[in-house]
Amino acid sequence: QKIRDACAIAGSHGYDYIWINTCRIDKTSSAELSQAITSMFDWYRLADVFYAFLHVVHDTSDSAGPGLSPQNFFESSWFDRGWTLQELIAPDNVVLLSNTWGVIGTKFQFAKTLEEKLKLDAGVLMGTKPLFSVSVAERMFWASARETTVVEYKAYCLLGIFGVSLTPRYGELRPCTERLADSIPCS
Repeated sequence: QKIRDACAIAGSHGYDYIWINTCRIDKTSSAELSQAITSMFDWYRLADVFYAFLHVVHDTSDSAGPGLSPQNFFESSWFDRGWTLQELIAPDNVVLLSNTWGVIGTKFQFAKTLEEKLKLDAGVLMGTKPLFSVSVAERMFWASARETTVVEYKAYCLLGIFGVSLTPRYGELRPCTERLADSIPCS
């Protein structure tokens, strides 16, 4: 049903096609998974629109729209996951959807709230400040409290945030976070 609803919202906004990352990536293929991990940031950056489905955010007359209560808004685990940081930053147009697929608003409308709550730079969210002008330390801070299901994903979800490429390796003795740190330009 979620796929049908996602297609319906995209269609209502004039799109004939939709790419759904949870359905499209074959995680049983290490080659496909590796390619997806290293390409995701660019895929999101090139998207016309990115829909973020916040399944616990209720669409009511009291809370829907740009006046949404931050307490309600941030109940969604979407704001805590490692991979969703790039989903929020990379696309120019992020549309936040409630549990009934109603449009809550966009990252532009909520840029100041997102900056206050998540400590993200509102200029980066609104596209008025280049991502790579933000210090490495600040970008690392943005990711520090985010959670991933696999320890290696803690590093791999940040590849696009730092503009680096790593070949994903699982179960390696040298932690992937060290490989990530070694790959990040110092300036």
